[in-house]
Formats: sequence, structure tokens, C-alpha cells
Amino acid sequence: MASRKTDNFSWDFSAFSGKGIVSDAEAHQDPIQDYENENLGKVSKADPVNLNLGLKYKRLSFRAMYDQFETTDPFVFVSFKSFFTDLNYQWKVNDKLTVTPQVKYSRQVPWTYGSKEAGVPDFEVHATRLLSQLDLSYDISRKINVNFGGLFFQDKGDYQTVLETFTGERNLTLNNPAFYAQGLFRHRLANATIGFRYEKNNRYDGAFVPRPVLTKKIENFHFKVLYSQAFRAPSLQNINIALNDEIKPEKFNVFEVELGYQFTPETLLAVNFFSITTKNVMIYNSTGVDDTFDEWYENSDKSGSRGVELVYSIRQKNWYTNLTYSFSQAIADNSVVAYIVPQTARLYAGFPSHKFTLNTNFSINPHLTVNPTFIYGSKRYAFNLLDEDDKAVSTEIDPYVLANLFVNYRDLLPGLTCGIGAYDIFNQKPAVPEAYDGGFAPIPGRSREYVVKVSYQLNFKK
Repeated sequence: MASRKTDNFSWDFSAFSGKGIVSDAEAHQDPIQDYENENLGKVSKADPVNLNLGLKYKRLSFRAMYDQFETTDPFVFVSFKSFFTDLNYQWKVNDKLTVTPQVKYSRQVPWTYGSKEAGVPDFEVHATRLLSQLDLSYDISRKINVNFGGLFFQDKGDYQTVLETFTGERNLTLNNPAFYAQGLFRHRLANATIGFRYEKNNRYDGAFVPRPVLTKKIENFHFKVLYSQAFRAPSLQNINIALNDEIKPEKFNVFEVELGYQFTPETLLAVNFFSITTKNVMIYNSTGVDDTFDEWYENSDKSGSRGVELVYSIRQKNWYTNLTYSFSQAIADNSVVAYIVPQTARLYAGFPSHKFTLNTNFSINPHLTVNPTFIYGSKRYAFNLLDEDDKAVSTEIDPYVLANLFVNYRDLLPGLTCGIGAYDIFNQKPAVPEAYDGGFAPIPGRSREYVVKVSYQLNFKK
């Protein structure tokens, strides 16, 4: 990473590359268990690459990023490649009005996969997006601000390589206008934020989503009441292989109430109650094999969850700690069959109901810090067996406690920082299950890991 800033011009650049494995355990890769156990440390990889460049001259900003991820299992390789650019200019018309025109361009080659033995992709799609946006922010008064604007983007899908059984269009273009507005009103009783967004596409129905919020801090007490709607627009592939050529945007209804109290300047307790409901859930389905294989996306009526989150933090001069707890349950009228496990209607596949985290940090001296962390997850359910009729069966996955420890020493030499640590000290190896009945058993977790980190920072002066 490197950066420089002057009065009118600044730049920053970062590059990251890594090599890793999915797991070091031996495991089957599917519930059918047609294959022998394989050591995933020898046949899997998880290799990321990221390049990020930013330029800024006065109020003109430009950023470009390239991101790549390569992964494998014993038989298949998968890659994701993305390139993003963003150009915007903040035009300060006067003390009250700011106008920001913006142009974004992205090109992605997502979910390219194929046989490791053949070495060529069975599926490769190039997806591009060109987006133009005009955003305006106006301060009506010291207590009232409005933000509004519009945008238009075009998505193009170019299917380079697909399986012979692929039934969708080889080329697809989506045109998408959207309009939005938001008002912020400050009052002695409460602060209110009211906004909306409307988006329409040439291939699916429009979506209108409002968002009202109330917030207030009264001495040491604060509260937030939020109701918001959001949506997830169908992507190129959702539209391309939609059942009966019809797919709707997912629509989310979110309701939150947060209450918090600062007992002392160093301690804070906050509790957040939430309810999230999703309608028109986009679900992938398939049937048959080889020449009879068919796949499609369709909408299911409803899914969602409800629960509570708690955060308690203490921050002292030489140490701090953050304790969090979360509890969530599936809604009673979920209609997505692939999420359901027969053992309970209160949990979805792959998800725990209870989770605790404890993050602490101790400054032994100005150079030495010790950072222990703990994560607890309650029992989960996953599809990892087949019954006599070759139907997937869910079984219980045990709770786990992840204990980690990292010791960091700054300025061992001027600018040189060294650290050592261990992840999953108790060697719990929690599995990573699919959050639905997708035909693959959980991926075994990695065993205890040891970490060594060395970094050196150079500060140049004029």
C-alpha cells in the first residue's frame, strides 16, 4: 500500500495477493458420497487478488479496482473476476446546494466453472454495466436537508461458453432507470429521515420502496425506530432462465427498534429488536441430469427472520472489550422449501439461533498489545446424508466455541511491526454448511491455524 496527499491532489494504491486452501480436512463433496474421501488441503484452493487505485484532484475523484478469486474442489474449478471504475465530481454550487454527477463502469466474469481435468470452462459469461447518476443535496435550513436524484444504467450479458443443455438467451441487455429522494429533519423531539426509491427495468416490474426513520439522543439515552423497504433486482441470469420468462424483484420489509444507554463515558449498552420479511424470494431449481437437465429461477412467496441483538462495550485507557449476543428465529409462514429442516420450524438450514462474541484488547505497554477473541455458535442443521429413497436428510451440527489469540508488537524497529497468533485454539473446526438443500454436504472447517505477520511502514517527508 502506498499513498500521497498534497493541497490539491492525492493518490493511493494497494495490491493484495494470497494463496490458501478451503480446508485441510478429509471429506466427501456431496451427500450421494459416490467418491472417496479427499484431503481438501491437497485438492482445493482459495486464492484472492485485489488491486485498488484512487486519484483525487480538488473535487474530482476517480477510483478503479480489480478483484479476482479462484477456488476449487476435488473436481471443479471456479473463478470470479471483476473490474470496477468510478468517476465523480462534487460541484459546490453555493453554501446550500451540492451537485454530484457520477459515472460508473464495471465488467465482470462471474461464476466461471469447469472440470479440473479438462481445464476449460463449461460456463463463462461476461457482464458489463454502465451507470450515469446525478445527485443533488440541498440544505433548506440548519435543520432540514434534502437529497434527491436519478440514475440510468444498462447491463449486458454476453454468454461466451455454456453447457449444451443451457436454455437461455446467449446475449441479454437490461435498461434500468431509477429515481430517489431523502429528507433529513432535525427537531428537539426527534430527528426524522424519510426517503424512497423507485426503479424500473425493461424485463421486470418496477419496485417502489420507502424508508422512514426516527432517532434521538436524550442525555445518556438514545433510541432508533426504523421501517424500511428494500429490493433486490433480478440479475442477468435470474432473468435469462426465469421460469415461464417471468421473475419479480425480491422485496424486503425491515422493522428495527434500538434502545441504548451510556452508563459512564466508558460503557455503553445497546439492544436492537428486528424483523425482516422477504417477499417474492428468488429461488434456483433444477431437474434431471445430462441430456434431461433443466434449470430455472422462480419466485417463492415469503421468507424472513425475527430476533434481537445486544452490544455491551467497555473502553478504558489500557484495555477495551466488546460483548455481543444475537438471537434469531425463522418466521412461521416461510414458503421456501429448500430452507426448511424437519427437526424444527424455528431454524433455517445452516443457521444457528444463538451467537455470542467477545473481543478484548490489552495494551501491556505502548508497543505490546494482546488481543483474545471468542465466538460461540449454537447448534445448526445441515443436509449431509441420503435416505433409502435418495432424498437429502438433515442432521444436527454441534455447537462450537472459536478461541483466537493474537499478540502484536509495534516499532520493534522504527516502522517495523510483528505479530504472532493462533486461530481456533481448541481445534473446534466448525463446518460450513449450505444454507439450503443444495446437494452438497457441509465443508469441514480448517483445523487450528498459526499466524505470523510482519509489516513495515515508510513515512516520507518533504
